[in-house]
Amino acid sequence: MKMKKVWVSIPITIKRKRRRLMAIKWLLQTIFELKKRNKAPFSYLLAKELYLAAKKKGNAYKKKIAHYKTAESNRQHTKKRRW
Repeated sequence: MKMKKVWVSIPITIKRKRRRLMAIKWLLQTIFELKKRNKAPFSYLLAKELYLAAKKKGNAYKKKIAHYKTAESNRQHTKKRRW
């Protein structure tokens, strides 16, 4: 939505299937970034990242929190939605 010549994102509820896809995407992106630096096997990096996500640490979890904070900061614009 455009407000005062600036584009503003409006947070909406994400369906369960889309949430899962986003979580898998964040995990895979993190693993491929780690794979560039490390020569560890994919299964080890996946297990490590899942463990860190369960502990609320790691890069995939940080991406989730960043996404959540963006939605929280744009929450004020939800009532200005036109559809």
